[in-house]
Formats: sequence, structure tokens, C-alpha cells
Amino acid sequence: MHHLHGLTPPRGLRRGAYGSAELLKQVFAIVSQCNKVPDFLADLPSDVVTPSGRDVLLHTDIVPGNLIQNSDGLHLIDWQCPAIGDPCEDIAVFLSPAMQQVYRGCPLSQTECAEFLQAYGNAAVTTRFLHLAPFYHARMASYCLWQMEQGRSVYEAGLSLEVAALHRSLRP
Repeated sequence: MHHLHGLTPPRGLRRGAYGSAELLKQVFAIVSQCNKVPDFLADLPSDVVTPSGRDVLLHTDIVPGNLIQNSDGLHLIDWQCPAIGDPCEDIAVFLSPAMQQVYRGCPLSQTECAEFLQAYGNAAVTTRFLHLAPFYHARMASYCLWQMEQGRSVYEAGLSLEVAALHRSLRP
């Protein structure tokens, strides 16, 4: 992923969310399509994480089902949603407990998440991700709620996992 984020993005791609304000807009846009307002919205921090101003190439859907491995290593497939934006976007989707549950059958452990962030190799991006994590978890939890309301029960466990991760991310 770090290698992907080092590539020069092509022109004309859509922009991903930048900073906590844009992530909150996405959360509320998703929730506005739901029948119930989730309780976890009250838990979101009031801290503002400003946009990074860094444009990198994003896959935006790095889930286990979009990774294939061969003798050359891991490769990303399913490039239907590329964008430019904050590298934290790809990190958030990959580390999402809900997406790991849906596509792999279980979330990554806290140790595996920490090892991934260490292996990513950019302390500034990792620190930024940790500040944005509550907003990413709220967005994914909102998405899981919407999916559940569409009859996709596979997202029920994901909702619980994301809300728990949101609460863990609020602790120093």
C-alpha cells in the first residue's frame, strides 16, 4: 500500500474525503438514508483533523477480496473506484473490522493492525490515521447500518465491530 501511495496519480480521478469535516459529511449523508439514527454519533470527537493536502493514488476498496497473491507478491484487483486523496483512506478501509469480517471471516487483531501500521513505514501518516480513526469507524458503521436496512444481514457483525473499534479509537 505504501508503494501504491508513492505512485503519481493519473489526472481526472475523483477526490477522496479530506479531513474530519468531510468524513463527517459522508457519515451524515449515509445516516440520512437510514431509518434510525445510530447512538454512536453522539460519541464522535469534536476535534477537527484538517485536510492533509497530500494527493496520493487511492484504490479505495482494499479489502481481502481485492488482493491476490502470486509468486511476485500481492496485487490489487478491482480498480472500479480509484481516487486521489489522503492515504489514510486506503488504510482505513483495509483495517476496517467490518470489511475484514465480511471478506475474510474475522477482523484483524489489534496486534495485526499495529504491525500493519508499523510496516506501512510512514509515522506521519500513521499518526494522522489514528487521529482520523473515529471518523472512519463512524463512516463504516453507518455504511453497515445502511446495508443491514437493505436486508444484508452479513453487515450486522460489522456494525458491532466498527462501533467497538470507534470506542477503542477514542481512548488515548
